[in-house]
Amino acid sequence: MSTTMRSTDQAAPVMHRDVTTATRCRGPVIAAVGRENVHHLVMTAQAVATRLGTRVQVVSVLPPLFVSGMTGAPVYVPAVEAEMDLRESISRMVEREVGDVADESPGMRWEVAVGDVADVLTTRASSLDASMLVMGLGRHRAVEQLLAVETTLRVMRHSTAPVLAIDSAFDGTAKRAVVATDFSPRSALAAQATLPLLADGAALHLVHAWQRSGSANPTILAAEQRYADHLPDHFARLRAVLDVPASVRVTTDTVEGNVVERVLEFAESTNADLMVAGRQGLSFLSRLMVGSVTTALVRGARCSVLVVPEPSFEALDHMQRQLTGTTRSKDPARWQEVLQAFTARNAGRRCEVEVDDPDIGAQRQETGYAFFGASYDPHDGRVELMIGGSHAGATHLSRGVSAVQSVAVLCDSEERDLGLCLRHGKGQTLLRFLPDR
Repeated sequence: MSTTMRSTDQAAPVMHRDVTTATRCRGPVIAAVGRENVHHLVMTAQAVATRLGTRVQVVSVLPPLFVSGMTGAPVYVPAVEAEMDLRESISRMVEREVGDVADESPGMRWEVAVGDVADVLTTRASSLDASMLVMGLGRHRAVEQLLAVETTLRVMRHSTAPVLAIDSAFDGTAKRAVVATDFSPRSALAAQATLPLLADGAALHLVHAWQRSGSANPTILAAEQRYADHLPDHFARLRAVLDVPASVRVTTDTVEGNVVERVLEFAESTNADLMVAGRQGLSFLSRLMVGSVTTALVRGARCSVLVVPEPSFEALDHMQRQLTGTTRSKDPARWQEVLQAFTARNAGRRCEVEVDDPDIGAQRQETGYAFFGASYDPHDGRVELMIGGSHAGATHLSRGVSAVQSVAVLCDSEERDLGLCLRHGKGQTLLRFLPDR
């Protein structure tokens, strides 16, 4: 059950008030407060909001009261006196803490809600289009820590906003941040989300952790060595796409071994005050928010943790093009998005189509026609390329490509598309754009 902006008595008014009135240009930073460290959480959220150019929304969630029914199953009891007294007490506490920082916090609002804590927070983050959600790590007593960590993980799993879980020492700006990266667009976007939180003169550590196979096979050893040799190039491309402030010192580090353990050790050795990861995509966090991996990351960190949610397709596509000059996907569920975006950028450009088959070689099929569009039909499993003349009455052609295995968009250093590559069977179909006349 989740109830936001209402008391347990459904007729009761919403408990919130405006502190000041201000026009915001983006979603607020949500400060998720309980009954401890309220002032620190609100002040930290305000510091983050100032850096992001937005306001603070303070949210306190009171879990509903349950009692054992005749069958032994928990039964929710609405509007009982004890719960209402507790709610009023929390409301007064939140209002008092918010009032302490209200004069310097334009647009700050507060609210007390009843319901499942993680559900309420993620619902509010979505409905408010929150820029960030700030909550405590909960490292006090053992039982409270267990409950707090589980709540934090549930919020991280479902939140549409980045979740910043802070310890008692974090003040909203990071002096030493560790970003775990596998050089994917997701991890690059996680690093990018860290930049507004960095203090002047901060150190940003980009850390790649990987584990050798332990094999004695010469082929595998050679492949691992090639991988290691290319790591400096990967770091260079990552640094190139990050708009790091001039005052921030960037280091690039590679560690080998158990990835979670090595990254946690690195963060501790550098006395990091913030660890950053993407919710999906990092090699050692490909199952982030599942079982022991998440527990190791959140409980093992001796500092605050920022977890960035899955980015939009547009953000991933843009970052992929910046990192590698290519958007490549082997996931048919993403192909229609890729092709729609490709069509929107390039409709009307002159092109040529070439089919490359290892048995018969490369054969140019059409050239000089205008590109009209590309689409994917998941029912037939085909990619359709539409081309034709640009004048009235000109011939229009449609080429269907079956058994597609991957879709790749190639672009130049200025992110202008060069063409489309569809891999199928042992060959590929290439659509290349011709130079402008």
